[in-house]
Amino acid sequence: MATSLLGLILALLLPISAAAGPLSLRL
Repeated sequence: MATSLLGLILALLLPISAAAGPLSLRL
């Protein structure tokens, strides 16, 4: 259960960090 929770958190954080990377570079 803990592994699936970690996978869910990673699945949510990866797209967010991928989208925030170019945005932070533009600022």
